[in-house]
Amino acid sequence: ARSLSAHRHACRALSSSAASASALISPEALRSALAGRAAAPVVLDASYFLPAAGRNARGEYAATARIPGAVFWDLDAIATPSELPHMLPDARTLSWACSRAGIRSASDRVVVYDSVGTFSAPRAWWTLRCFGFEDVLVLDGGLPAWQAAGFDARPEPGSALYADGGDESGAGDAVTAAAAAADALLPGMQSSAAVGAAWTLEQVLEHARAHCRGGSEGELVATGPAAAPRPTSQDATVAEHILVDARSSARFRGEAAEPRAWLPSGHIPGSVNVPFDSLLQEEKEGTAGTRLLPPDRLRLAFAAAGVDVTAESPRVVTTCGSGITAAVLSLALREAGRPEAATSLFDGSWAEYGAAASRHR
Repeated sequence: ARSLSAHRHACRALSSSAASASALISPEALRSALAGRAAAPVVLDASYFLPAAGRNARGEYAATARIPGAVFWDLDAIATPSELPHMLPDARTLSWACSRAGIRSASDRVVVYDSVGTFSAPRAWWTLRCFGFEDVLVLDGGLPAWQAAGFDARPEPGSALYADGGDESGAGDAVTAAAAAADALLPGMQSSAAVGAAWTLEQVLEHARAHCRGGSEGELVATGPAAAPRPTSQDATVAEHILVDARSSARFRGEAAEPRAWLPSGHIPGSVNVPFDSLLQEEKEGTAGTRLLPPDRLRLAFAAAGVDVTAESPRVVTTCGSGITAAVLSLALREAGRPEAATSLFDGSWAEYGAAASRHR
């Protein structure tokens, strides 16, 4: 078990970072950092696509476009094995991936991006922040913004690198070096891991039962617009958090089928809806939104859903379909001024909760 002092240290680190500089970096600043004389940041391509998109992020990284020197960060491979997709990895799995990517210390600067703009990169950012990595930035606008700035994104043959080890062909020296680096990184990660950053199904079920119509035995799947998140339970701990769902309004209200056809439609009782794409702005006129809105507009968007980003209580818990776009909300909350220590993410999200709710019917 982690000590109380370690927990306080992790929370102070998250809180202080949220109150300081932005977690975003511009394409121009990243290009300067890569070309500078100082130690260059480790750049991770954390692109991911939903199955229905019919796109292969790993293949596109290898053959289509990537930032020079970027390492592919496979969200599905660098994860805890589970029936659920891309669950938060354990410290050992993460340390191995970091060592392969060239991350040698929790203080190394890391920049993550994705090929959509602002979609899956925040998930990699959140994962590293969960384990105490201090200097993790998200490329503002992702690969589209990098390319729009006129910077090179042509993949050089033979230069693809994979943090999950997909490029290793059994080279003993490389594997031995990665293992040694992972062992050296692991102790600092474990001692700095942020307690409470990831919420579990049990915590969310407790919240849902407290907000169910008809009491704790009521319906675990709500439909229609969000109701005012006032718990029916008198348990004071229930009122100390609010769930914010990043899915589309139609999915949240239960008016659209889920991409995973076996899951019910609707939302967690007591949650509110802030679709992640409502927090994005166009990279250029006529294109899909790829950059986060400015902080003042982010605060207004959350306030419209009843979320006060300036208050550390109640705790905000973000959720979505499978834990990807929930991290967009977590990043947006940080950019809007909310301390990271006051925000959690429901790792299993609707993929886990919807299945559990169906079993309880």
